[in-house]
Amino acid sequence: MPVRHLIIGSRPGESGIVQRLRRLLRDILRFMLVVKKEEYDIVHLNPSLDPKSLLRDGLFVLMAKFSGSKVLVFFRGWHYEKEIHTYWRWLFKSIFGRADAFIVLSRAFKSSLSAWITDKPVYCEFTALDDNDLIGFDFDKTLDRRLTGGPWQIVFMSRLIKEKGLYETIDAVRLLSQEGLPVSLVIAGDGPEFEPAKGHVALHGPPNVRFLGYMQGEEKQRILRESHLLCFPTYGEGMPNVVIEAMGFGLPIVTRPVGGLVDFFENGTHGLVTPSKDPLVFAHLIRQILSDPVKYRQMALTNYRYAQKHFKATQSAMRLEKIYKLLSEPLRSGKRIASEKMPPAATV
Repeated sequence: MPVRHLIIGSRPGESGIVQRLRRLLRDILRFMLVVKKEEYDIVHLNPSLDPKSLLRDGLFVLMAKFSGSKVLVFFRGWHYEKEIHTYWRWLFKSIFGRADAFIVLSRAFKSSLSAWITDKPVYCEFTALDDNDLIGFDFDKTLDRRLTGGPWQIVFMSRLIKEKGLYETIDAVRLLSQEGLPVSLVIAGDGPEFEPAKGHVALHGPPNVRFLGYMQGEEKQRILRESHLLCFPTYGEGMPNVVIEAMGFGLPIVTRPVGGLVDFFENGTHGLVTPSKDPLVFAHLIRQILSDPVKYRQMALTNYRYAQKHFKATQSAMRLEKIYKLLSEPLRSGKRIASEKMPPAATV
């Protein structure tokens, strides 16, 4: 079944409203020309549930339906549920209600969407871990090294905004350092809080923090191999890719119960989870894991095996193909799929 991908959305390095507006107009024109000139049985869109994406991708839904294609919408982020439910529900339903099926990242999101649009199927799915990322990764050897060598390296990996729990992580590591514990922190990612966070560290500590900037590919894999634990006190998510990736490399996780994590993450099994945003609480949870080698080993092994079983891209692709087949069953000749492919985000 031939598939064509279209890169839609902001690109790394974009700056200025004029540049973003020009890119948006080019994206819309290119999408319109593709779905008009080429016959696609299915158009697969990947928006977030936010005003900007809803306006853009709502237009894409209408254009795809006008072309005669089936439309599958995969909501990759879920950030404005209350606002849509209160103010925009009628508009959301009138536009996205024209789609033929939906994918979301958690059962809670599925419940909300099914209440807004009652006559279309809604599926739950995971984001995927690239199979190639783990080629050559020796879990047993890495685990032994983590348990025997060096200071504990905590990793925070995300777009650098306050809502990802950036400052909570920094302050938690500062508290652990003040106790004399051998911990360091690596911060991988870029965003509006890059320079303010560096200033925060310079003013308040801890001294053992490295800001690595935007990372991808082998560089990102190296950081995940070398780290001991992921701290990710995010305020809200769909399904955070960084948790999926960190579990793939056998890292215990300290996080909050948000988004799709609620559906599978077991407190005490995959790591430790708390509804708190208090750095003191996160410092306590990190200490619990890193000071107990037996607990650490079991969490690391559980996460590695769980990711191998559930998160690999080949497995996700097979599940997605089943949805495509269900969606295309009424069609007489399912030959082509157009997929809106999101570009590499400004996160890692």
